[in-house]
Amino acid sequence: MKHTVTHFRRRIAALTAAAAMCAALPALPLHAAQTLAGDVDGSGAVEVTDIVLLQKYLVGLETLDQTALNNANVYADDAVDIFDLARLKNMVLTPAAAPVTIHLADTGISAEGDNANAVQISGTDVKITASGVYYVDGSITDGQILIETAADDIEDVEIVLNGASFVNTTKQAILTSASSGNDKTKITLLGDNTMTDGAVAAYTTGGAVIYANNKLTFTRNSTGTLTISSLFNDGIHAEKKLNLNGGTISIDTDTVPEGSNAVPDADGITSDKSIEIEGAVLDLDTSADGIKSDAGIYLYDGDVQIKSGNDAMQAVTEIAVSGGNLTASGDRGFRLTGDTSTGLVGKLSITGGKVMATATDYQADGNETIDLTGTAQTVMLFDMAEQWKKASAIGVGDLEFTANKKYNYVLVSDPALAADGSYTVTVGGTAAVYGDAASGTFQNTGVVNRYTAVAVQ
Repeated sequence: MKHTVTHFRRRIAALTAAAAMCAALPALPLHAAQTLAGDVDGSGAVEVTDIVLLQKYLVGLETLDQTALNNANVYADDAVDIFDLARLKNMVLTPAAAPVTIHLADTGISAEGDNANAVQISGTDVKITASGVYYVDGSITDGQILIETAADDIEDVEIVLNGASFVNTTKQAILTSASSGNDKTKITLLGDNTMTDGAVAAYTTGGAVIYANNKLTFTRNSTGTLTISSLFNDGIHAEKKLNLNGGTISIDTDTVPEGSNAVPDADGITSDKSIEIEGAVLDLDTSADGIKSDAGIYLYDGDVQIKSGNDAMQAVTEIAVSGGNLTASGDRGFRLTGDTSTGLVGKLSITGGKVMATATDYQADGNETIDLTGTAQTVMLFDMAEQWKKASAIGVGDLEFTANKKYNYVLVSDPALAADGSYTVTVGGTAAVYGDAASGTFQNTGVVNRYTAVAVQ
């Protein structure tokens, strides 16, 4: 809360004049997606005309369609208001500094194009002290990129990983300090990048290979890969909102080096706020939870494959899938903890995409009954009569779903499944039956359908 108040105070002086023209500020639907932040008029570029149009909208002289509203939300707080106008003006009217290139090397780190002296190098550590774009290449042992801009430097810091390699045992590879002024850290992936964490215990503070004390976004411009290996520290963590919009990210917290007696215990991707996936390709093999949020998880688009030792996906308020491809396999597939102190029940909402959740404990469950009222796409739940190996694919009519680990319980959903459809189901290529009647026809009778004692004939 203290950090949020500080940011508010920093903006208030510059925005006092603009506040008079906004008697009522329009709100955006939560979790709105952008095509290009700042492109209010839809021209494909961010320029002065966008400022003019947003100003007119805020005083009620223009209306904006949903795409324009999404793009106008440059501050990324799910409300279009004077804060967005201030940031948009800064984006357009303040010339962008030239990118800085940081070359990592055990024999000595160097920086090119650092005309503002924003990069401080100390041994194997790099400290970034101003907003801007920083390309990082090369390799380093026990090195770190620390982001810590001045309190009044609230603009984004973008790290472009371009064939970078970190092998660490004592510190995070990338860390955004809690005292940094930048509101958001961006990471763009180019080429192949690796981060190997050999720590023998979780870091006392900031226990993740990439740890951001602010918002964290993997950008749509990411065309490369990031491979993270760790046993005791999570792969990626953000204390605020986490967006996964591009790139291919592989995280392994479950593979013990040969000859080691380590018992791994680390999550893949976590956030204290919401996690939104819109275009990234994720491949997670985790000893603990796969993706975990203290708020909600939202999959709009992308390909997500999870094999986890605990919960494949865990959230407090909601897990929502509206597109993309998701396979979530763990001891528990989807877990919604809710909030027992307030009586909040976690919500599972599936409205699109191809979804498979498998588990040895349960497909979807929580501390309280899960709210499925937001699920509009047909779901079929299978309680298996015996445990099956991951190679045993589930066939539902013409559709096939393959798990990432052994399972006793299965949830599948696909746009092709009908709420009143009748299907033949196979397990490992063999026709299945269910229930006491040993019926071979799986007849759906609504959006959510549960079949018990599913076994092959």
